[in-house]
Amino acid sequence: MTRYHANTDQEKKESFNDVPSQEEMSKYKDFGKLTHNYQRMTKPLYKRPLYKSRKGFLIIMLILLLLYLITEFG
Repeated sequence: MTRYHANTDQEKKESFNDVPSQEEMSKYKDFGKLTHNYQRMTKPLYKRPLYKSRKGFLIIMLILLLLYLITEFG
């Protein structure tokens, strides 16, 4: 069995060649948001303050809660 499958539908191939209108393109031209997302993703987690990273803060809080419960009731 092959791992890859070539799509031969003409309808789908033609849709890739369509150029979006100016309105559709301008809807996605938010460079402020783009640079903010880029800077947020490229800056390492350990260099960010803990209160600015929700995921990191929640993970650390869950670990601390788990350790506390293990020491108290374990």
